[in-house]
Amino acid sequence: MPFRNPILPGFNPDPSIICVGSDYFLVTSSFEYFPGIPVYTSKDLINWRRIGHVLTGPSQLNMRTCPGSGGIYAPTLRYHEGRFYVTVTAVHKRQPDMVPPRGFHVSTNDIFDQSSWSDPVYHDVLGIDQDLFWDDDGTVYLSYAVSEFSPSFHMYTNTCKIDLATGRRKSPVKTIMTWAHDNHVAEGPHMLKKDGAYYLITANGGTEINHQEWVYRSEHGPFGPWVAGPEGTVNPLVHNGKHREVQQTGHMDLVEGVGGEWWAVCLGVRPVWREGESELSHLGRETFLAPVEWKEGWPIVNQRKPISILGIGGKSDPPRISKSFEEKYDFSPGMDMGLAGWYNLRTPLKVEHDLTIRPGSLALLGGPYGLHVDESITAFFQKQTSFEGEYRVSIDYPDAEEGHEAGAMIWWSRGAYVSLGIRGTAEGREIVFKSEPDIDQITPIPAGEVHVRIVTTALHYTFYAAVGSAPESLIGRFDSGRLIRPTTPPSIMTGTHFGLYAVGANKIGSMTPAFFSGASWRGTRAGGI
Repeated sequence: MPFRNPILPGFNPDPSIICVGSDYFLVTSSFEYFPGIPVYTSKDLINWRRIGHVLTGPSQLNMRTCPGSGGIYAPTLRYHEGRFYVTVTAVHKRQPDMVPPRGFHVSTNDIFDQSSWSDPVYHDVLGIDQDLFWDDDGTVYLSYAVSEFSPSFHMYTNTCKIDLATGRRKSPVKTIMTWAHDNHVAEGPHMLKKDGAYYLITANGGTEINHQEWVYRSEHGPFGPWVAGPEGTVNPLVHNGKHREVQQTGHMDLVEGVGGEWWAVCLGVRPVWREGESELSHLGRETFLAPVEWKEGWPIVNQRKPISILGIGGKSDPPRISKSFEEKYDFSPGMDMGLAGWYNLRTPLKVEHDLTIRPGSLALLGGPYGLHVDESITAFFQKQTSFEGEYRVSIDYPDAEEGHEAGAMIWWSRGAYVSLGIRGTAEGREIVFKSEPDIDQITPIPAGEVHVRIVTTALHYTFYAAVGSAPESLIGRFDSGRLIRPTTPPSIMTGTHFGLYAVGANKIGSMTPAFFSGASWRGTRAGGI
C-alpha cells in the first residue's frame, strides 16, 4: 500500500532520524529561524508530531545579523546509553566573507522536555554537517564536511575521534571521503555499523539538480579505507535528477526501525511546473521517506526507484494520512509559540509579543527594524506546507502611529516577500500591498478589524481583505516564481512561510500593539491517494 510523501512537507531539510523502543524521532535544519532544530516524533513514520526544539535559548543559539540561509545547518540526532545527542553547526556569515563555522553538540536524557537540552559543547575542528558515531568499544567519532574554494569549489568529509565532555579531538583528523564526479562535493556524512562492517553515506553532487546519496563500506573502521558500493546496482542510493514530481534528493539518514525494518529519510524538492518547464519550489526542501533492503552487504533504497509522491511500503505498510488538513491557532495565554510551530527570524533581542493583553489574540509591538534588515524583526513565521490552500488571519491595529505598520505576508527572504499591511497615516489608516521592491497598491480604509485571506496555488498567491463586516475585496495577486527568481543558488536553503509582522517607522519602535486573531491554514496534501 503506498503512502504519501513528503512525510514532513514544507521547509524541513536535512532530516536525521533515530528509533528508540517503539518511538521514532527526527530533526531537521532550521537555518536562520528560531527556536532552532525542530524535533518530531512518530509511531508509524507517517504521522509526525512536533514535540519541541533543541535550541531554545540565547546560550544555545545566538544568531545576530546572520544572512538568509545562514544559521543552523544539517543536525545529526543520535541516541547512546540513555542519552540523546544532537551535533550541528551554526553559520553566522556566508560567502564571500564566510567565517569557517565551528560545530557543537548538545544532549538530554528527556527528548520530550525541550528545556532539558544542555548548553553547547564546542568542537575544536571547523566544518558543517557534523555527525557522531559510537563504535562498539565506546570510542566516539566526529565526521564533518569541509569546503575548499581554490582552485575550484569542492567539499570533502573528515573524521576524528572526539572527547564528548570537552569537544576536543583525540586523534589526528583524516580525510575519509572525496567525490571525483561532477563538482567534487561529498557532504552530510552519516556513519553506522551493521554486521561487523562500517558504512558511510554522504550527500554528493551539491544540493541542486545533481544532488544524490552514495554509500561506502569499510571492514577496518571509521578511518577506512572505504569502498564504494557498486555503481548502477547500489550507488547512487538516490538520484532523482529531473524527475517530474521530486528533485534534488539526497542528504539521507538511515534507521533500523520497529521489527528490524530499515528506512531512509532524505530531503527532496517538489518542482513547480510552468508552461512545460520546471522551476525551484518555493516550499523549499522537504523530508521524504523510503524503504531500505539489505542485499549482499549493501543498502538498497526504494527498490532503486526514484523517490516520488507515492511512497513504496516496506514489509509492514505505513498508514495513509488524509489528503486535506486544517490548522487553527487560538493564541491562548499559555500557548508556547515555538511548540505550536511559530518561528522568529534569528534570536530575538527581547520579547515583543504578548498573549495576555487580549486573550485569543497575538499582540505584536512593532520594533525599530524594518523587514529588509538581517536582524530579529518583530514577526512570527509559520511554514507553508502545501501548494494548494487558504490562509486566514484577522488584524486589529486601532492605534497605529503614522508610518507604523502591521500585517500578514508570504515570506521567502528579506529580498523576496509579499505583504498586506495596515499602516497608520495622518488621516487614519491605509492598506498597503507590497511585493518588494515595488508598492503595488495603497488604499485608505476606515476603522475596524481587517480580515485577510490568502489563497495559494503552485503558481500564485491571491490576497483578499475585508474591513469589519464589509464585503471582501481583491487586493492583489503575486506570482510565486518571483519569490525565487531574485535569489541565487546559494539562497535556496529555506522555504516559504506565512508571516505576521509589526514594524515601527524611522528606526523607532511602536508604542501600541497590533492584534492578530483567528489564524488558520488549511490545504491539500500532495499525491493522488
